[in-house]
Amino acid sequence: MFSISDTFTCFEEGEFTPRLQLCQPEDQNAVSDFILVSSDTSLRKLRVATPNASTDGSFTKTWKFEDGAWWLYKLQSSAATEAEVEISRVLRNIGWDAAEYDYVGRYRKRVRTRNFLQPHEFFEPYDSFRFRFDDPSDDNDVINKNIASLGTDFEKAWKRILLADAVFVNTDRHMRNFGVIRSSVTGEVLRLAPNFDNNQAYLANPSGTYSEGMLRMYMKQAEGEDYVSLKQLSEELPLHPYLKQAYEACLAYLK
Repeated sequence: MFSISDTFTCFEEGEFTPRLQLCQPEDQNAVSDFILVSSDTSLRKLRVATPNASTDGSFTKTWKFEDGAWWLYKLQSSAATEAEVEISRVLRNIGWDAAEYDYVGRYRKRVRTRNFLQPHEFFEPYDSFRFRFDDPSDDNDVINKNIASLGTDFEKAWKRILLADAVFVNTDRHMRNFGVIRSSVTGEVLRLAPNFDNNQAYLANPSGTYSEGMLRMYMKQAEGEDYVSLKQLSEELPLHPYLKQAYEACLAYLK
């Protein structure tokens, strides 16, 4: 099977059709163009059955093949788009694993994300992956312990996601907004999925204002590595005027 969204395509054992043969880009892009001018309600009512469309989540989304890659397009407010793009740029600039986001259109009501999977890989959200552990509960300490049990690289990547959420006030890190990348051939767990879906973070959070509350709470139980990561993040933030309040919050702790 393969998936680059919340939709899976399954095949009989021993049979497999590459995505580019199953989904001709020009045909799928035509479907996507329709989705992007339709309402979220109409899309859900149609129950679109194609790997190109995604109906999971609160926003209309669809996949398009552009510039030699698949991109997930999403319709949302300009505030959500700005938060998502700018946070992604900061994290990628300092070498943290984060999905790539681009602005689309002059009004910034659309954003696109490059498919972060390599050939023969699929994304599994933690919401289903958690059942491989003895304790699949949604308790935060349990989640941290389960991810740490996968290895130091997984734990380090997860801590960076949590710290970024605290700095940028992302309260929407539910169990379908993070997960693992697995081999579609062997099922092996390869790595933690990159940081993605920050469209309700920073000034796009439900309150519309910035607060140091999450960062203050996170740093109460922080370890030495967290301070190193916070310093690394704070050194990049001055290059992004939009994120000034987050920068000031970081400085307050580092002083």
